[in-house]
Amino acid sequence: MQPRSEGLVEQRLLRYLKTIPGLTQFKMGRDGWPDRILCYRGLFIGIEIKSERTNHKPTVRQKQRLRQLHDSHALVGVVRSNDEVQALIAQIDDWHSRTGGLPW
Repeated sequence: MQPRSEGLVEQRLLRYLKTIPGLTQFKMGRDGWPDRILCYRGLFIGIEIKSERTNHKPTVRQKQRLRQLHDSHALVGVVRSNDEVQALIAQIDDWHSRTGGLPW
């Protein structure tokens, strides 16, 4: 099976995200910003989407922005498949069920 392109990974990701109640997402569309910004269970999440090919990595500018967001306590990451996003959502749901979520 041939690795999926970034566009195909993003299409599948969007279909999946639309199935999650209470999740808001949008495309930033600005140079250096993550491809998708999510808000879920009170958390700000920046997701940079890359193709399933292992040689596709974030640019220097993207890495700088991800670091800046991380330093501001946002959840950030580079994903190459729905499985990675599903695992992140499952971890957030687990955290939320154990702690009751954020205090506000």
